[in-house]
Amino acid sequence: MPAVGIGGELAILAVVHRWILLVTLPLVVFWYPVGRWKSTGTLTLSDLAFAALWATTLLLLADVGRFGDERCRLGACIAFFAVLPGPLALLAAWLFDTKSIALLDVFRHMKCFGSASIIPLALVLSRPGTAVKMTWVASLTAVACILFQFSSLRLSLPVFSPIAQEPWLANPASRATGAVSNPNDLGYIALLGLCIAAGPIVGRWGVFARVRRLIGILAAGCCLAGIALSASRSAMAGFVVGFAFVLVRRRAGTMARLLVLVGFTSVTLGGWALVDVYRIRVGDSLRQGRSEINTMGRIIAQEVALRAWASNPLGVGFVNVPRAAFRHGFTSYRSPYSVDSVYLYFLLGSGLFGALSFVVCLASCWKAISLGATGPERVVYHGGILCALTFGAATVAPASNFVAPFFFALVAIGATLRPAPLRLAKKALRVRESVRGALDQRISEPNTVGRVSKEVD
Repeated sequence: MPAVGIGGELAILAVVHRWILLVTLPLVVFWYPVGRWKSTGTLTLSDLAFAALWATTLLLLADVGRFGDERCRLGACIAFFAVLPGPLALLAAWLFDTKSIALLDVFRHMKCFGSASIIPLALVLSRPGTAVKMTWVASLTAVACILFQFSSLRLSLPVFSPIAQEPWLANPASRATGAVSNPNDLGYIALLGLCIAAGPIVGRWGVFARVRRLIGILAAGCCLAGIALSASRSAMAGFVVGFAFVLVRRRAGTMARLLVLVGFTSVTLGGWALVDVYRIRVGDSLRQGRSEINTMGRIIAQEVALRAWASNPLGVGFVNVPRAAFRHGFTSYRSPYSVDSVYLYFLLGSGLFGALSFVVCLASCWKAISLGATGPERVVYHGGILCALTFGAATVAPASNFVAPFFFALVAIGATLRPAPLRLAKKALRVRESVRGALDQRISEPNTVGRVSKEVD
């Protein structure tokens, strides 16, 4: 990985930057509140860590000035277009209702999506080898989040919810939440953690490759169990899309195809046989289809969001989404604070331009992985993005304070894990050959031989 060269005077800043980057994901999952204000909501240790990461990243970027590096430009592009919907939502909230607390939109967006978008650029500016460490931190954090479901320490977490069940089911059953507050978020974290842990399994990671592959397999197995225990159908839908993508891609390789085949079979059959709530929820969806109460509630919420946006093309601000929903006939049992689609979340909250900004951010993430990863690893990481795009159709994740850091960690690892000297060398060779061809063509002309020779000399 071609990391940015750091001078001796920036060594301390680089070390601090690296450690802050590595502790952000654990602080996101095992978050601890440090204060609460009406205008900003709850302030946590992870918020402070992200603020410090933004500061160190901008300082390093200003000192080393690597905007000539394409991955630096892509990282900056990802961060810019991820943050942009926040100010657009502030403007939309003020246009919708001048009395609304518009500033809350910016803070809410930064907590849920914008703050974590600095991770790809921060990893590009880190020392060589940080991407590998980030892989293990992200994978083991996802594993720890899942294993907390079986620990009594979970009762002492600030976000612990003693009941995570759906009473409208024919047979109510509790769903696992792990170290977070929402079972769906646990499923999304497990799914993204699976994609991150798959990197050492399908790729060639140099020394201790077998040990790293074994650790990756253990982490992937735990993440598969987390998907089943969460009983998240949107996470399973994302898994299906990612599974199909890896199978049809020619560059995936045998190991990646075998991994997704075994993983998908384990979750579907093992979850159905061993996890009651998984069997109940998946069975209800298969039997009832769109008429299943959860699916029907999501469809109603999304229809209302579309009608509300049609009346307010510039958006209403994230803080005004409930009021806009009620004005356009929100009758679902579900919370009016959610439109149950990340795309409609940005479309209604920050308007058309905010939704386009979100799309550009996702396209930049895809391109960043294409630039950094190669072979089966690229296919797996691209499959992770498709997983997030799929479950985002039924939830506001990855624009979630628990899920967004893992999404951007996946992008950052894929963008920086492998160096790109081969691609740069090929590009330089093509330029050199084109220049040489032009010179040969000019030299072959009878009237320009002497002039070109002087120019070459």
